[in-house]
Amino acid sequence: MEDTKASDAVCRICFDGDDSGDLVEPCGCSGSQAHVHEKCLQRWRRLQTFQGKHTAATRCEVCGQKYSASLAPPKRPVFALFHEYAHVLLETLWRLLICAITSPFALLSPIIFILVGFPCVLFGIWKGLVVSLAFFPLVVFFLYLNGLKLSVFGSIGHFYIGLSSFGAPVDGLQRGMLLVSIGARGPFEKTVLYVIEHSDTSSLAVILNKPLTCKQIQNKDGGFEVSIRNGGPLRQSRYCIHSVYGVPGAERLVQRKSVFLSRDIGSSMDALKTKSPNDVYSMVILQGYASWGSHQLAGEVRRGAWGWIKPEHVQAEDVLEMDPIVLENTWERLINSPRLQVFEG
Repeated sequence: MEDTKASDAVCRICFDGDDSGDLVEPCGCSGSQAHVHEKCLQRWRRLQTFQGKHTAATRCEVCGQKYSASLAPPKRPVFALFHEYAHVLLETLWRLLICAITSPFALLSPIIFILVGFPCVLFGIWKGLVVSLAFFPLVVFFLYLNGLKLSVFGSIGHFYIGLSSFGAPVDGLQRGMLLVSIGARGPFEKTVLYVIEHSDTSSLAVILNKPLTCKQIQNKDGGFEVSIRNGGPLRQSRYCIHSVYGVPGAERLVQRKSVFLSRDIGSSMDALKTKSPNDVYSMVILQGYASWGSHQLAGEVRRGAWGWIKPEHVQAEDVLEMDPIVLENTWERLINSPRLQVFEG
């Protein structure tokens, strides 16, 4: 790549000049398409790779010339890998021990039968247990290398065992960010989520762009339209995002903007009914939510399932959009936004 010295040049991705970083000419394009920030290009190329568009990640779609820079992520030190693996192994053993004490029937899962029962059938009970214990660290290591771990889900007395994604913590993942689906499938394909809670032990978020229906809320002066949406596959809770001041317990989501999150739907409704219809208020009721276990979200981000937008870059229209046409295009707008972060290794 060659550095450009054109003072009036701007990045073809973010449209900022060289005050936001050095501009380079990565391919054979000319004119307004010639210049780009290297960090913007690397982020965009990784996004194409995560979406399975490998040709777009290696060659310019305009001129067809191959990009010269490599996308290979830096290698992590071997010591760091084994230190992380040891933590995963100890955590897995500890969780299985708690599960065995409080929910022993959970150990009858197919995964445990393969790891323990099958060797016992082949070699007898005692010899089979020795073989299982000897190979257990290797099984955990194999899963770890593939971004998976043996997990115990649920609560004490109601545990069950399964496999989950796993990854070391990713810098930038935090409460208040937006998750934008890149490679996520199933109910999360082309979704945008607001993260309500995030820690090393769990994460919780709601889908913002899956409308179900609209509902008219009446008061003495008229009515207000409320959008009801699918907040996620887990249906135990409902959340409300709105622009109504004065709702008890409401949490502001966007700095200096009237965008709030409430867990008490009734209080939000009562507050809305007291407002005048001459004022413009918005309200979205989210039925359900999505959750992740320990380090599970970080593992999915590392595998390219999600990109994210930092809390300080979240805008009001990203979270509380009422226009159905604009809402339908929210994912496409954010997936191409320079605000979107992707994991870079």
